[in-house]
Amino acid sequence: MRISLVALLVMQTLSSILAINLKVGIYNSIPDLGDDQLASYQKLIQDGFTEYSQGNTVDAVVNPALYSPYADLVPYLTADNFDLIEIDTATLGGLVKGDVVLGLY
Repeated sequence: MRISLVALLVMQTLSSILAINLKVGIYNSIPDLGDDQLASYQKLIQDGFTEYSQGNTVDAVVNPALYSPYADLVPYLTADNFDLIEIDTATLGGLVKGDVVLGLY
């Protein structure tokens, strides 16, 4: 699976015509300022996306049991059906080796 800018542009264009529902792994290794297991962070992302892109939804996965930005990330984009994951750049090499993002070299 390769993610490209063309695919993102097509998705953006289609989102004005069709409803888009995204499953997104959100970087969750941050302080829990709401002291609510990142529920307020999840709500902020989901509500902000829906407000910006009406008719479309995002399932912002912040639960570390469901998405860990330091685990093997390839399965999230292949077997676990995530549409997008937010990562730490330290893990980018594994995604290139797993052939899920393009390496520029």
